[in-house]
Formats: sequence, C-alpha cells, structure tokens
Amino acid sequence: MKEIKIHIDGQSTDIINTPELIAVLDVLNGEEDKEVLTQIGSDISEIITNGKELKSILSVLSHNNKLLLFKLLGDKLAKTIGRANELAEILALLADDKSEEALITSIGVNGLQGLISNSEELSSVLEWVYDSCDDLLLQTIEDDYIKSIIRSGYELSLILQSLNHPAQLRLIEKIGYEFVISIIHTPKDFAFLLRATPSEISIKLIDNIPLQELRKIIRKIEDLKQYKEFFETNEYNYIKRRIE
Repeated sequence: MKEIKIHIDGQSTDIINTPELIAVLDVLNGEEDKEVLTQIGSDISEIITNGKELKSILSVLSHNNKLLLFKLLGDKLAKTIGRANELAEILALLADDKSEEALITSIGVNGLQGLISNSEELSSVLEWVYDSCDDLLLQTIEDDYIKSIIRSGYELSLILQSLNHPAQLRLIEKIGYEFVISIIHTPKDFAFLLRATPSEISIKLIDNIPLQELRKIIRKIEDLKQYKEFFETNEYNYIKRRIE
C-alpha cells in the first residue's frame, strides 16, 4: 500500500488509507481540505479504492472539494465506484443537483456504460438522480446503449417509473415509438408500460401502435382482464374500442 506524505501548517503526516484521510480532513477547514487533496493529486486512487470508501470521503467534503475529488480520480472514478448500486448510494448521499451533475459528467459515457448493465440498474440509479439531472444522465449514457439493455416493455416500465412525466415522454420519443413497440411482447409488457405513464402519454403510445401490431399483442380484450387495475378507465375503454 502506497504511503503518501502531506504537509499542512508546517506539520507533515503520512496517509495510506481512507480512514487516515478522513481523520485528517475532519479536523481541517474547506481550504485546508483542498490543499490536502491537491497535494495527494492523482495518487488519491491509491487511498480511495472502492465505492464505500468514496462515500465516506464525500460525506466530509464541501461541494467544491467534491468536484476536485472527482477531477483527481479522473478516468478511475467509475472503477472506484465499482457497481451501479454504489453509484445510486453516492447519488443519494450527494443530494444536490450541482454535485450530481458534476459526478455524472466526470464519470462520462464509458464509465456509466461500464457501471450500468441492465434496465433494473438504470432504474435504481435514476431513482436517486434529481429531476434536473435525469436528462443529463440519459444523454450521457446514450440512446443506443439504453436500447441495448431494454429487452421488454416491462423493463422499460421500470425505467419510466423513475422519471417524472415530462422526462418519460422525452425518453420515449428519443428511443422512438418503433423501438418501444418492438419490445412489447405480451399483454403484461403492455400493461406495465401503461401503468408507469400518465394517461396522456399512455394514449399517445396506444395511438402510435398500428392496429395490426396492437392485435398481435392483445388478441382479445380478455387478455387484459387480469391487468385491468393497471389502466385508467378511459385507457381500458380506448384499447377495447381499437381492437374490437
């Protein structure tokens, strides 16, 4: 393990792990924290080696010093975070949109794609992202990658549930109605998708499904009876009129 020497106010100390760094930062002010981090520089990745340790350090830093830490970790940031659930917990810890924006930007497209490998993980991460940062995260991870990890309407519904209504519509329109229709394989897919969205988005989705495709998904209205509670009354009646 690498030993890193820092100098503050004429005194020096050696740091080899996260608990020792926290002990130093805890007794210093923001400007001194900045000086400590700057002295450590890119060697910070030798001290902070996983998502749990990163959370511990972030909990004692000011917003500006969090940004500095992200910069120092650089392209090792995603590897340090390690897993999607750790990213979600870090986003929950940050709890402000400016810090979240800086984290997402610092991780970048390759980092996000490395951390998030399926729709459940993307949903859990989005759950802890401020509404103002939803679009940034989705834009950074890229539309084609989002489509590559969604295999069914049910999986898309998990992601949509973590977004506000305007962001839901933006995502649907970005990945395209044609793609959305292609992943609706069963009445269950269809039902969960419509349950995840408000009526105005649901009706728009129904309208974009060609009648022939809709009848492949729902051969008869009885196919939806077990999911009837998922629909608004007007949605259910509208579907019934379209397929009969």
